[in-house]
Amino acid sequence: MPSFYRLIFALLSAHLTEKVAIVILTFARWRTGSHRYHNDALLAVACVADYNEHMKKLFLLLALACAPLSVFSVSLSDFHLSVEPLFGMKYGELDEYVFLKECSYASDKLSELNWEIKPLLYTGAQVSGSYRAWELSLKGTVALPGKTGSMYDSDWLNIQYTDAALASYQTNYSESDNYLNSNYTWALVAGYRFWLTPHFSLKSFFAFDYEYIDFTGTGGKYWYGNTIGFDSPQRYGPYNDYRDSENCTTGTLSGDVIGYKRESSCLWLGGEALALFPHGLSGRLGFQLSPYIYTVSIDDHYMKGTEYADVCSGYFSALKLYATVDYAFTQQISLSLFGSYLFYFQPLRGNDYFKTIGSSSYTKSDDADGGASAHYADVSLSVKYTFF
Repeated sequence: MPSFYRLIFALLSAHLTEKVAIVILTFARWRTGSHRYHNDALLAVACVADYNEHMKKLFLLLALACAPLSVFSVSLSDFHLSVEPLFGMKYGELDEYVFLKECSYASDKLSELNWEIKPLLYTGAQVSGSYRAWELSLKGTVALPGKTGSMYDSDWLNIQYTDAALASYQTNYSESDNYLNSNYTWALVAGYRFWLTPHFSLKSFFAFDYEYIDFTGTGGKYWYGNTIGFDSPQRYGPYNDYRDSENCTTGTLSGDVIGYKRESSCLWLGGEALALFPHGLSGRLGFQLSPYIYTVSIDDHYMKGTEYADVCSGYFSALKLYATVDYAFTQQISLSLFGSYLFYFQPLRGNDYFKTIGSSSYTKSDDADGGASAHYADVSLSVKYTFF
């Protein structure tokens, strides 16, 4: 290929203008003293001109397309990501109920079991991220197995009968050691923060919690009211009547008495206030109100060989109040102390099922409902590392 043709192709690849190409073509003709390539050279110049015209249009379209990006620009400073390992303690109890569906008295509570977590120790981690005012966090915990207090089992068996004189008092009571077999939770929180001043903001958020917990009540002691008279159905005396053995029987329990497992899924709507103070201190106050809770509980009465299953739910049945104090050592490392208290306004209620332990199918109870509740404090300490 002649040298001036190579030059034309180089000009095309380098996006030079047609005027520059014409100048170089004239120089090439003067150097060679030939008109042999004149027509081809003019065609090449025309191609360069047409190419540049299309490039101008293309650059204009790209400029219009990219204009919104200059308005809605995104930078790394808009994002924040942090991780915090944590260690905590819960202190309170989970409650289990049996309610009589048709009862002649104000209280329809047939049975109540209280499973203590005094305390329940756990460890876990939380990952938090944000984009401008939007915030998202995911938290998971695993509890340490072991003894967490006692399990209390109480019955009011006489409410089944239309005898007001006997219905008011508790008939059965027992205490056992409560052991936690396993417990794990995870929680997702998504919200939007409104900065009212550079040092104060409010956040509204949505959250979802899941918890699985497994207890076993072992050993202990019981106080059972004896049957009274020969009426049918039989009535029971008070569990704490120690005047004579005709009214109350006491004894000890051994081995595994009752096992209890509960799965809880909870939706939350909440609000939070954040205040920034001098010297790296900050504080948060917030609340979470649950519009819906769903629980599934399994209760194994080993001594009777019977397993009960309760499927319960409730609307706007629980509230959680919390506070957090943070201290920032540096822009990346901070220490956080968290405290909360959760309680149910009233027990959840739902269908009660039963079967023989080991069998495959349940039977729905026609005369009783199951119930679930909880109330406990939660305190944790974490160290947060902020990546950016």
